[in-house]
Amino acid sequence: MIRYLKHNEIDKVKWDECIEGAENKLIYALSWYLDIVSPNWDALISDDYESVMPLPNRSKWGIRYIFTPRFIQQLGVIGKRLNDELVNKFFTAIPSFFKLVELSLNENNESIISYSSATKKINYKLNLEGPYSEIQRGYSRNCNRNIIKAKHAGLITIESKNSEEYSEFIKIHLEKQISKISSNDFNLLHQITKECLIRKKAEIVYIQNKSGETVAAGSFLLFGDRVIFTVCASSPEGKANQAMHLLVNSQIEKHAGNYKWFDFSGSNIKGVAYFNSTFGAEIKEYPFIILNRLNWFEKLFSGKFR
Repeated sequence: MIRYLKHNEIDKVKWDECIEGAENKLIYALSWYLDIVSPNWDALISDDYESVMPLPNRSKWGIRYIFTPRFIQQLGVIGKRLNDELVNKFFTAIPSFFKLVELSLNENNESIISYSSATKKINYKLNLEGPYSEIQRGYSRNCNRNIIKAKHAGLITIESKNSEEYSEFIKIHLEKQISKISSNDFNLLHQITKECLIRKKAEIVYIQNKSGETVAAGSFLLFGDRVIFTVCASSPEGKANQAMHLLVNSQIEKHAGNYKWFDFSGSNIKGVAYFNSTFGAEIKEYPFIILNRLNWFEKLFSGKFR
């Protein structure tokens, strides 16, 4: 039996136990992570928290809708003994008062692709189960050349626990490059990173030049079987000296053999996809669903004609 629960009805202890024990566990679905990115999230729950589906939602113009929050790549149905029938039951159980659903599911929810409203998004994952020397052999020639260039430039890798300094560096170097990002998003990044560091589920890595100046930065989430590469940025000097290749390589080397996957968390963007592929990462697709229940007036008013 699948039940809909409002936010204040969710037993977060049982919820997190479900996520921690799930076959397809994702850090994005933990209650405290959801509380940061979507404070009023609701949920669908099967039986006694056997499987769950977070429903991050908000309201605009009196219309309630489900969305994929910033800094979440995948959500969807998470739990034990998942099968196509159960995943589809969760999808059809989304309450009708949510007039619009635009939600990224996870790669174990692929049966949803059979719905006309579902499309595929691209992720890149690199298997970390072997020794680093073996993984490195899978790098492209260009990738290895860029790592050597960064080292020859005297760049070094250091770790940090300062989430505020990290988010400020990201803001300085990304704010003008990405049009659909706001100051609130950078504040949110700081909150998430800080909480993940407190819970020992994140690492911040800097690349510094010979003068001790930071030329690149990135954060990584550590949960379950994967290391997730999240938000990164480079200064002009860092870009010129291929600092990001060095940064990613340092984390692959550090965590090789300790986790199953290095998750690049994207991307459909051509340049980013190429960067990910140079490390030998493979494409892993996941569904994105759009369910539009708006009437003609609501569609006209909201601009959602799909």
